[in-house]
Amino acid sequence: MTNLPPRKRFQFHLSTAIVMMFVTGGIIWANVSCTDHFVTVIFEDGHGPREYVLSEREMRHATFKEGLRHENYRNKFLGWPFVVYLSHEIESVVNEKVVPSGIAREEYWMNESLVGDCLAAAIILFAVWFICEWLIRRRAAQKKN
Repeated sequence: MTNLPPRKRFQFHLSTAIVMMFVTGGIIWANVSCTDHFVTVIFEDGHGPREYVLSEREMRHATFKEGLRHENYRNKFLGWPFVVYLSHEIESVVNEKVVPSGIAREEYWMNESLVGDCLAAAIILFAVWFICEWLIRRRAAQKKN
């Protein structure tokens, strides 16, 4: 039986590369998929504001009393496991028409969270690489014996 040369330091199997590709796709999907949170605040005469958490579909199909003023708050979050981007929109509506103030929008980028997200992705990928290679080497050792 011929002796095979020792493996190079960072060489790994094709099956490991395929698994890591799918895991990387999942991490990217989790980071770029947007999470929306909608809140509608209704200002009723004499009762003060009331807050309702609505989905986007409910918010678009909601009907309000004539002359009733309400504000729609929409928060968008990007990033996993930490939020990297936050967008906050406020829309004031009276009689189903957006008032002249229009839509106020604020955006926040969190650089510290970006570093945390990259570090988490690197740790996950290292763990997947280590487990896949360990399983392959263990199986090869069992076949040898």
